[in-house]
Amino acid sequence: MTTHRTDRTDRTHRTDRSERSEGRAVPVIVDCDTGIDDALALLLAVRHPALDLRAVTCVAGNTDVDGVVRNTLTVLEQAGAPEIPVARGAERPLIEAVRTARHVHGRDGMGDLGLPAPARRPADVDAVTLLRREILASPRPVTLIPTAPATNIALLLRTHPEVTRNIERIVFMGGAVATGNATPSPSSTSGTTRRRRRSC
Repeated sequence: MTTHRTDRTDRTHRTDRSERSEGRAVPVIVDCDTGIDDALALLLAVRHPALDLRAVTCVAGNTDVDGVVRNTLTVLEQAGAPEIPVARGAERPLIEAVRTARHVHGRDGMGDLGLPAPARRPADVDAVTLLRREILASPRPVTLIPTAPATNIALLLRTHPEVTRNIERIVFMGGAVATGNATPSPSSTSGTTRRRRRSC
């Protein structure tokens, strides 16, 4: 049984490398506030053979932005991901005070599991700079995947509108089928972003 699992893992990794080397994988950048949910999204982005994770940018949300950076680096390290650049972004919304979700994700944003500190370090540029660099450097249009308050994305598009020529689409986490997780309708990410739009 153990041998079978190992062989299957090896085949998956070979397929993963083949897909990416042949240029079929979709280039993506995840903008997140890594708590438990975003950790799962990062694991999927790292392991899925149809995705080429080019960068991860961090924003305050489930926990403070420094905690988000730490959690992101930890998840990527524990997943055995290649050296994917990770950048620190906005530490608060553009207008409102920061609101974390520590009552859901724990004080550290990861369920207070006591995970070891990562050996990896963040990029020496801020999130907006990294987003611009990676989007414009991609040989194929990039799909942005914001799973957090969209402050970094708003700052990027406002400051560097030229990036839109190499963005294929933006797939964001938000909305609700019935009841939201923060208000009666949207999720916390959509609600925060919508309030920002009204305030601008």
